[in-house]
Amino acid sequence: MSAPGERGSPAVAVVPAPRTAEPSSIPALTHASTRWRAHAASAFRPASSASGSAAPRVEHGEVSLHLAPGVRRCEVEPALPAVDEGDEHLVSVAVRLDHPSSGRSGRHVLLRWENDGPGSAPVDVRVHDGRLVLHGGDGHPSGSRTFTKDLGHAPEGEWTHLAVRVRFSANPEKGRVSVRRDGRTVVKDHHPRGGTLYPGQQSYLKAGLRREAGTSHTARATMRDWHVSGVHHSGSRPSGSTQHEGHSRSTGTQQSSSHGHAGARHSRS
Repeated sequence: MSAPGERGSPAVAVVPAPRTAEPSSIPALTHASTRWRAHAASAFRPASSASGSAAPRVEHGEVSLHLAPGVRRCEVEPALPAVDEGDEHLVSVAVRLDHPSSGRSGRHVLLRWENDGPGSAPVDVRVHDGRLVLHGGDGHPSGSRTFTKDLGHAPEGEWTHLAVRVRFSANPEKGRVSVRRDGRTVVKDHHPRGGTLYPGQQSYLKAGLRREAGTSHTARATMRDWHVSGVHHSGSRPSGSTQHEGHSRSTGTQQSSSHGHAGARHSRS
């Protein structure tokens, strides 16, 4: 994949922001080995250079997203290690939909833990026909294992604060998801029937707007107040730093690389 600013890669304009305190309403992960905040130029990396993609603007940790008619994706990737079986993420972010059609028409995926193989994500947060929804499992390699949990009305023209905690496992008895919205628990320890990770694969976090092909309306959204922490429970994870599918697998703090994804991974829609 090209570095930011090179031909074929959407540029991401980034302005560093000061560190902010993690919201006290979000339960902390004990012994977190990854802690990330959107305060540095290396905090985000471009998510795709594929046709039909638009570049978001990132300024002081605030991500502004705009999909013109016919554009399918406007996303970034927080610069985080990929997750394996047994790992855990706690992602906290404030979201606002800035155009009426962003929340009322079709579906727009806001957060997704994309798998590194074919098929749609095992876990995502999306807007679907005016509702905020926890969703996933459509792309399970053994056939659809779809799950859907309603999280309330779409945050059209207003800020809503989400905290999503995922324990990653291909085993439905071990994989689980909890969601808090504006300090209130709306999903607690849900175990998706297809798990939260596809068998033998890793997942990585993408954020922004993503929708189906052929959508003709404009969509806009803004994300800010990011905090991510992670725990690596996997006994197979090496203690040092290695690479897999272009992602750093360090168990330390946020990585400084702003690009370096495998181009083949981004060839998928």
